[in-house]
Amino acid sequence: MAKGIMFTEAIFNAVIEGRKTQTRRIVKPQPHDFYIPNKLSIPRETSIDGAQGKSSRKFKPRYKLGEKVFIKEPYQYVGSPDAGIKYKYDNDSEINFIVGDLWKNKLFMPAKYARYFIEITGVRCERLQDISDEDCLSEGIVKTIDMVLRFDDIFNTPQQAYAALINKINGKGTWESNPYVWVYSFRLVK
Repeated sequence: MAKGIMFTEAIFNAVIEGRKTQTRRIVKPQPHDFYIPNKLSIPRETSIDGAQGKSSRKFKPRYKLGEKVFIKEPYQYVGSPDAGIKYKYDNDSEINFIVGDLWKNKLFMPAKYARYFIEITGVRCERLQDISDEDCLSEGIVKTIDMVLRFDDIFNTPQQAYAALINKINGKGTWESNPYVWVYSFRLVK
């Protein structure tokens, strides 16, 4: 069964345009500090084992190295499923006017309707605040000569821009709590 991944519309567009080639997903449940050393690389088919007292937990990344994952997005049948599929992120004003708010939730998008796929090229685990400026740019943050741009704001550093983005996506205080995250590098594939 194919796995899917979701992004906000702005981030979806950054992936499709090739500006975003990395994503961070919070490890759930969060391990204790001694379970995962910072910047641990996860080889294919491996999990992270940790033991505390008599209990043991495995922390496995959702996506594996080399895996192809489809990108979920809101979609709508035009007439019937056989007649065609339209996608909300195309921003086609004529279609948006016709179908209005009848878009199907991207959470439930089946792989057979996907038009974009990514291949996982790297998997590692680290603390959220360990992100480098280079990795912030791989996350879709744009750096110009004098400023750093998130998708809709201006910041002084790539980390400040990324911190604001992660708080917007995962909720206020996410950056400050500095959780362990799976870092997935990827490339868009046909």
